[in-house]
Amino acid sequence: MKIKHVSAGSYHVFAVTSDGITFGWGRNDFGQLGIGTKKEVAVSKPVRLKHLQDKKIVMTAAGEAHSLFLTDLGEIYSCGYNEFGELGIGEIASIGDRKQNNDQEEIAGNP
Repeated sequence: MKIKHVSAGSYHVFAVTSDGITFGWGRNDFGQLGIGTKKEVAVSKPVRLKHLQDKKIVMTAAGEAHSLFLTDLGEIYSCGYNEFGELGIGEIASIGDRKQNNDQEEIAGNP
């Protein structure tokens, strides 16, 4: 497996293979890893992002507590903290908002 891209946020990291497979590890308390849950607050080894397994990722960007994923088709997916609109999903919500928590648990698509 050949890694072609790596990005790091404040406490989380992504690696993308030459085949577009994405792995993430590190802090996940706001769902910024995009692994489908916030129950695992810290992930100590790389895990494949299952919500993106049907997409070929070419680049990732990791902020303090949010993440962005660019596909080979030019689609952008995002996950994590969104209090200030970081995810680009057209709404701003505080962390305590139930809808916000649901958005954080899955990767939001913005093609």
